[in-house]
Amino acid sequence: MIKPKIKISKSIREYAQTMVEFALVFPFILLITYGIMEFGRMVFIYTAVTGASREGARYGAAAGDIGDGTPYYADCTGILAAIQRGAILNPINESDISIWYDRGPNTTHIRNACPPDDANGKDLILSDEYVGDRIGVHLVAHYSPIIEFLGFNGFDINSENARTILVNVDVVGTPLPPAPTRTPKPTNTTGPTPTNTPKHPTKTPTITLTPTAPTPTKTFTRTPGGPTDTPTPTTTQTPTVTPTPFCIVTGGGFEFHLTSFRWTLTNLSTDNVLLESSAIVWPTSIPSAKLTEVDVNANRVWMDSSGSDPPEKYIYWPGSDPTRELSPGRSHTLTFAYLNNIPTGDYTVTLLYRNLRNDQTCSVSNTTHYTQP
Repeated sequence: MIKPKIKISKSIREYAQTMVEFALVFPFILLITYGIMEFGRMVFIYTAVTGASREGARYGAAAGDIGDGTPYYADCTGILAAIQRGAILNPINESDISIWYDRGPNTTHIRNACPPDDANGKDLILSDEYVGDRIGVHLVAHYSPIIEFLGFNGFDINSENARTILVNVDVVGTPLPPAPTRTPKPTNTTGPTPTNTPKHPTKTPTITLTPTAPTPTKTFTRTPGGPTDTPTPTTTQTPTVTPTPFCIVTGGGFEFHLTSFRWTLTNLSTDNVLLESSAIVWPTSIPSAKLTEVDVNANRVWMDSSGSDPPEKYIYWPGSDPTRELSPGRSHTLTFAYLNNIPTGDYTVTLLYRNLRNDQTCSVSNTTHYTQP
């Protein structure tokens, strides 16, 4: 009996060969990847332990005290906290932290615990006969692999750092050269002394110097024949007081819309001002264009739903209202709304403001021509 032959395509043979090769190589890839991860963990732990010992020694070697008279080198709690801050993502047990003190490099430890006091409570650091006392920090951290391999279960990482304790830091430098001495210039007494004008309006009166007519004076020249009077003209300057206004409000042109127009005004006074009244005049070409509302910064301060009789309206606001008050240097926008579309023509608005400090009043007016689009 003849058995039939089964033919396997070339693509199937290549696919099977690839799977076998991958199965043989994959364990080595995993081993390399795991080795890279473990090496990174080991370097990270080593860096954290080294940085923690450095931070602890730096804190203990700082000059001064923590505020209650305890020097930094004797602040055990602060030193331990600095060590833990330096051990990023790798906290260190207090049992693995050692703090010691010595007189300098290659000397024996004078104290292997914090604080550096003897049995009688005397501070052993920075005594008169010793200079250059140090604080040292010794840390131990154990590195363990995630997966033990061939009996390898890790090892200890040790780090030690020492710093010289600072008490007084002398700062030495070159003194600055003496400042130049200004020699006063002769004062010109024949003219007014210049003064600095402030940037903003002031509340004090402005003094304007104006010349007056010459005043004759007498000088005497002694001669054999007797005294001789010689008139000499001189010019004196008399100050004239010009008051500075306490209420100044200014505005630009009107901004027209379909059924309203707006006006923005700015307080140039040095005190708060209050809007007290307004007089509005508008064209009469369309009788149905009646004023119905006045707003200040979108806050309604006057309203007449029926509309006033054109072509003008006078509005007076009694009492004080923060909505109509304007502080120095600030601006507010008045909106005049009408019942229907506003007609073409000239619009005139006159506003009266009052200074809230001295009750002085000032007015501002504007006329703008509007053409319907």
